[in-house]
Amino acid sequence: MTIDLLLREAGEHVDRLAANQRSAVAVRPPAHKPTARLLAACALTVLVIGGLVALAMRPGPSVDPVSPTSSGPPSVFDSGADMIVFLKHGASPEQVAFVRDALTSQSDAIDPSRVEYLDVGASLLEARRVLASDAEFGALAPNVPTLFRLYAAPGATAAQLDELKPLFMLLPNVQDVRRPEDDQRADSVPMSPDTTDVATQPTLAPPSTS
Repeated sequence: MTIDLLLREAGEHVDRLAANQRSAVAVRPPAHKPTARLLAACALTVLVIGGLVALAMRPGPSVDPVSPTSSGPPSVFDSGADMIVFLKHGASPEQVAFVRDALTSQSDAIDPSRVEYLDVGASLLEARRVLASDAEFGALAPNVPTLFRLYAAPGATAAQLDELKPLFMLLPNVQDVRRPEDDQRADSVPMSPDTTDVATQPTLAPPSTS
């Protein structure tokens, strides 16, 4: 075999290798890049999940203050509530939700469908409505307590509601519990700035029937 033949065969072999290499590159699938639609879908998923988490952590809707129902001095009981539970200023949404669950669990005495929560903004408006002087409101405003309005369940007795008062006072972050007949000045609002948390979270027992 001559030198020319060897060189020709070697050249043909090199050409075949180059052609195979080009074919492999041509059929290699292109790297996938995230499309705008995929990115938008991911962003929407994150927003939906975040919204569901935030919704789950909410303490529930807040209601507005009410107009007086009588010609007498304005009162926190103008709504017709049978009991009011004041929460310490600064209670977190989780703490408010815990108290709400405890209140609604006493369905023998408390109507769970009428547990109304006034958040900080609504509680400030309510305090402005019922307090007699600017000085009182000014002292309260920086540490205004939020509150729950409670209404008796159908068939519940005054005795059942009275028995719940000391139990509700044991709940964490509860500052005061009042009934309309508790004092002569039912329009007063707790003034204590105390925000100390109660360490335990007791489970309420059903009202005593004895």
